[in-house]
Amino acid sequence: ALPLPCRDEWLSFARLLPARLLPAMANLDIGLPDAGMSLALRSLGGAWRTIARSPDAALVAARTLSDQTVTCLGADGSIPYPQHSFDCVVVGSGMLAAVPDRLSFVRECNRVLKPSGLLLLSARVQRMFSVVPAMLRHCAAPGDPRAVSFAESTIYGLLKTGFDIAGSESHGKFFTQCALARALSLCAAGVAPAAAVERLSRVFRIARSLDRTQFWARGHEVVLAARRRQWRERNAPALHDSRSLGEAVLFNPPV
Repeated sequence: ALPLPCRDEWLSFARLLPARLLPAMANLDIGLPDAGMSLALRSLGGAWRTIARSPDAALVAARTLSDQTVTCLGADGSIPYPQHSFDCVVVGSGMLAAVPDRLSFVRECNRVLKPSGLLLLSARVQRMFSVVPAMLRHCAAPGDPRAVSFAESTIYGLLKTGFDIAGSESHGKFFTQCALARALSLCAAGVAPAAAVERLSRVFRIARSLDRTQFWARGHEVVLAARRRQWRERNAPALHDSRSLGEAVLFNPPV
């Protein structure tokens, strides 16, 4: 069975995948936090390839999946597959924060997707007045991508040049995030991530039950479904002296 933090993320992926079309689709999962999630995705049907988030994770995934094609991203964040290889690309939580250049990574996802292909992108988002982002940063080791939260406008800004948002699922409400903060603090103290989650399995179960009482609240983790379209840079128009139109209107010197 999947650990609880992974189970909710996987359920979000499963709800957004096109179940009827999936058996005939070629798919890629990138940086899922647990190899069991890749295995569970394969159980839904279709042909799958996996890119792990580290060489050690790639070895674990290759053993779990009995798939020697498991690989990692290139050093520059490139995806080692040809253009238009996949019908769907699934990106795990924390991956967007871990890549060296987020926009280049999103562009790579666009490149390897077939025309009108589907991107499922998981990320932690900032909710207004929430203490969760600060709590996670305080508990996690410096630079841990699992503690990074994005403004929703930032994620939409990354996607808008090559994707149209088609749907979303959220999970991970306040109490689950508190349990995750405790897990991150254990990891910062040297405990392996899987061992930390296992040690706190009862805490995560209780937190998930408490989260159900917050039926009005949106989760702090979101999976966005985005339909691929042709990549178009959306640069603001500029004048010959490199000023934007807004700058020219606001700061145009008197004649």
